[in-house]
Amino acid sequence: MDRLLSPQTKRIVLVVLAVALVALAGCSTGDTTPTETTDDYPLTETTTDPADGTTTDPADETTTEPPASDVDPEELAANHAERIDAASSLTASQQVLVRQTTGGNTSVSDTQMVSYYDLADRVGLQTATKSVTAPQYATKQRTDKYTAGDETFLRANSSTSQQAEYYYDQQPYNYSAPPTPVNFTSAGWTGLYENMNASLQEQGTTEFGNETVTRYTASGQASLPVLSAGAGSSFSELDQINATVLVTDDGLVTSTTVRASGTSVRGTDLAIAYQYTVTDLNETTVTEPAWTENVNATG
Repeated sequence: MDRLLSPQTKRIVLVVLAVALVALAGCSTGDTTPTETTDDYPLTETTTDPADGTTTDPADETTTEPPASDVDPEELAANHAERIDAASSLTASQQVLVRQTTGGNTSVSDTQMVSYYDLADRVGLQTATKSVTAPQYATKQRTDKYTAGDETFLRANSSTSQQAEYYYDQQPYNYSAPPTPVNFTSAGWTGLYENMNASLQEQGTTEFGNETVTRYTASGQASLPVLSAGAGSSFSELDQINATVLVTDDGLVTSTTVRASGTSVRGTDLAIAYQYTVTDLNETTVTEPAWTENVNATG
C-alpha cells in the first residue's frame, strides 16, 4: 500500500505541473494540526531558502500577448538536464499547498516529499507526508521509502493508526500490495522545463542554497499557457497564476515555484502553491534507515 505515493502524487514530478495540482486539489485525506500559512509560499525545514513572496496584480492577468522570454525554454531545459544527467547524487524537495474556502470555512491540504538520490549506486530514500486540516477534523499520513538495488522497504504511519505498518517489494512479502521502488528516472524533474513554454522575465540575482542564482518570473495566463490550460481543470475562473524560477550560473534550475488562485469548479475559493527544489548535487549521501530492520522480508 504505497499510500502517499499514489499516481496522483507521482504525477507531480512526471508530467506538467498543472495536471498534478489538479489531481492533488481533489484529494482528501486525514490531517493533523494545520501548517502555518501566509501569503509567502511555505517550505519545509529540508529546503534551504523561502520562496519569493511576490504577488501579482489581478489586472495584469488580462494581458493577451506575453512578453518575449529572457531565457530560451529549450536552452533552459537542456542545461538543466545536462547538470542532472552528470550528477552522481542530489536532493529533491517538493511541496503542494491547496487551500479551499467555502461558506467561511477553510480547509488546507499540505503534501510534501523529500527525496535523497544516490544516482551512481541507485540507492534512494524518500519521505512523504500529507496533512489535511478542516474545521471538523485534522489528520496526517507519512510514508518513508528506501530502495537499494532490487529491494524496496516502506514504512507507513497515520494519525488514525496507533502503529506503523511495514511493506516489502519482493516475494514473499507480508502484504498483498508491495511498494513501488524509488523512481530514479524523475530525479531532478527534467521533463517540466521541456514542456512549460513560459515567457520568463529576468529579475536580477538572489541567494538560494548558499549560492547566487538568477531569478526569472512569469505572470498571467498568456505568459504561462501550458500551466494555465492544465489548471483550468480545477478552476472555473483563474484569477492569478505566476511562476518563479531560480537558475544557477551553470544552468541548474534549483527552485521552481508556481502559485494559482481563483474559483474552483465546485464554486469554492481555491489557491494552490507548489515548489520544487534541487540541491546538494554530488553531495547527497543516502544511508539505510534503522526502521528497515522492522520489515518482514521473509513472508
